[in-house]
Amino acid sequence: MANNNREDNTPKTRKLRINPGFDNGGEINPSRVSQPSASLSASGRSNRTGKPVGGIPETAETKGNPYEKRPQAGSSSPAASRVRPISKPIRTSDNGIYKERDAAGKIKPAVSPGRAGRENITGKHLRNKNSTGSPVQKSNRAKTGYSPQPVKYESPKKENGVSAGKSGPANHKSDSSYGRTVTPAARKKFDTRLLVILLAVVVLIPTVYFAGRALGLISDPSENIGPVETTNNTVESTGLDINSEEFLLAKELTSSEIIYPGVFLDGESFANLTKEQARDKLREMSEELKENTSLILVTPDKNIVATFAELDIALNIEGTLNEMWSYGRQSLNNDKNMQIMERYREIKALEEQPVNLPYIYVYSEGKVETNLHALLATVAKDPVPAKAISFNEERVAFNIEPEVVGVTVDYKSAVGQIKNYLAVSSESKRILVDTELIYPDVTAADLQKPVHLLAEASTPIMSQHSGRMSNLRRADELLNGSIIQPGETFSYWGVLGPITEANGYENAAVLVSGQYVDGMGGGLCQPSTTLFQAAAKAGLTIIERRNHGLVGTYFDPGTDAMVSGWSDLKFRNDSNQPVAIIGKTTSKTVTYRIYGNTKAPNVTIKLTAEKIGQDVKPGPTVYIEDETLAPGKVVRDNRAITGTTWQTYLEYYEDGNFVKKEKLWRSRYKAKAETYRVAVGYIPAGYPGATTTVETTLPSTEASTPTPVETPPSDTNASETEIENLLE
Repeated sequence: MANNNREDNTPKTRKLRINPGFDNGGEINPSRVSQPSASLSASGRSNRTGKPVGGIPETAETKGNPYEKRPQAGSSSPAASRVRPISKPIRTSDNGIYKERDAAGKIKPAVSPGRAGRENITGKHLRNKNSTGSPVQKSNRAKTGYSPQPVKYESPKKENGVSAGKSGPANHKSDSSYGRTVTPAARKKFDTRLLVILLAVVVLIPTVYFAGRALGLISDPSENIGPVETTNNTVESTGLDINSEEFLLAKELTSSEIIYPGVFLDGESFANLTKEQARDKLREMSEELKENTSLILVTPDKNIVATFAELDIALNIEGTLNEMWSYGRQSLNNDKNMQIMERYREIKALEEQPVNLPYIYVYSEGKVETNLHALLATVAKDPVPAKAISFNEERVAFNIEPEVVGVTVDYKSAVGQIKNYLAVSSESKRILVDTELIYPDVTAADLQKPVHLLAEASTPIMSQHSGRMSNLRRADELLNGSIIQPGETFSYWGVLGPITEANGYENAAVLVSGQYVDGMGGGLCQPSTTLFQAAAKAGLTIIERRNHGLVGTYFDPGTDAMVSGWSDLKFRNDSNQPVAIIGKTTSKTVTYRIYGNTKAPNVTIKLTAEKIGQDVKPGPTVYIEDETLAPGKVVRDNRAITGTTWQTYLEYYEDGNFVKKEKLWRSRYKAKAETYRVAVGYIPAGYPGATTTVETTLPSTEASTPTPVETPPSDTNASETEIENLLE
């Protein structure tokens, strides 16, 4: 089982076992030195010189000798069970290298037992790769990387003045284990075969290795670092035991595709949920959050509750999911097994120290600001100036509608506060909405100043045609009481239109290409001419005005204002007081008065015109056939009109004294020949259209001339030159 009580939670490493007697730093008694194998026992064995090596029986002298060679513990060799006295120099073993001591106890160069029968070239031991120690030692070194400490030996004791480890000639060294005697001459002999082999190995091995790497037959050892196999289990180069119970548990736990226990979102646990399960749960939480979570918009007059749904704020599902999924998966170790263990520690740490994530939101600042405009529509408003809604002519005063003070909202500041709330999850849900008051340019106090009559104009009615009179009264209804606010531009057609029967207008005579025909709204040029004269004398700024094509009977040349489908009458109030239009139409006159403060009461303005240039003669008389007339009867439709040009002026007087004269515009009127209607075939000879030589005698008395009317045509495609729209 894993040791969960360890502070670092690192996997428990198995303790390496070593052979008895080889503890770290311990000394080994020579009596515990390993003996040659049973196959090299003294009995029945001959040395390299051909001399038999006989066994030495145990005597009283050798019994209990501390320098005698004893078999290693656990040996079953027959030779190992015999005890022989030491009569030759002691040869000890250190990691498989045999050493011989002289009479003084110093170690002489010796020959490795694995190299028995081979002469020593340099005097140094040649280690036999197969004789590096006891089998147990080799097993422990391969398994743990352990290298035993050098063995300390005691100096050999002398018996009867002779060293216990020395026998035979002094210039010979004897191998008591193998029965080999090596002479100094043999030790100095040069072995050329060994040198050739070493050189071949040094040159051949690198050549083969690099050639294999180039051909792709040999891989880089660093890329294939694997566990070192021992006799019992597998241990990674990093020290991990990948077969341990803890590692297997870590591997199983880290392979789970779940959110690990200990991860919460605002107190809600997401433990053991898959990604899809967590995503579904987050969607539900987002919908609930949008409907049930709200902010309070605090304004100077009232508080407004705004839900997240109204602000278009939602839970960031994918961002939150990725954040929760990262816990227990944050290790970046390149080693897979180390990564498993590091992740395992992360997961175990979550159990002890859970994380509680805050909400992560998704929204658009632009959409939030747009939604705030809708939520604060009753708070933010444009300023509305005071205006006169009607005029009381008896009191000579306006009825005023008070102004509306505007309010501006700092939406950027509100959005910033909402962003800050969402970022830090503040407990306070109050969003302070900054506002500012905006006052209009015109207030009720401004409009309540005294006003006076600015100007008045009247024109006579020359025809009592029912349709024409009806149109004059309809215009009076629409124009009477009109208010022109300070800075506002008045449009005649804007007030009267559309000119239709549905809007109260009737047919009346309209002059088209010199002929009078019935047309909708005939006679409406008389109210426009009368109103123009009053506006000009009231000091209002005339923006648009055109004169008639012919001089009429109800106005003086240069003082008229013709209206049609392409011409309008417009003027502007440039004062800081409203202007009121009061109209009155009777059977004899059309009258309009204007009240306001566009000029001082002691200032008078007159509208005058002077004829300029040469007159244009009307031309020869025109006869027109009329099937309704009896032969010999003649009716005059129009008398001759001379063409003229006029210059219009505004004359200013203060307290009756002339101040200045202002030139306005020129008006050109066409010449028109005298026109008669006669019976068919009775056009006098010599006139265009004559068909008979019968002399026609003009009546001594003039026929009554019909009163022509003029209006903007509604159902004709005639050009401007063809339709004069003369309203007389």
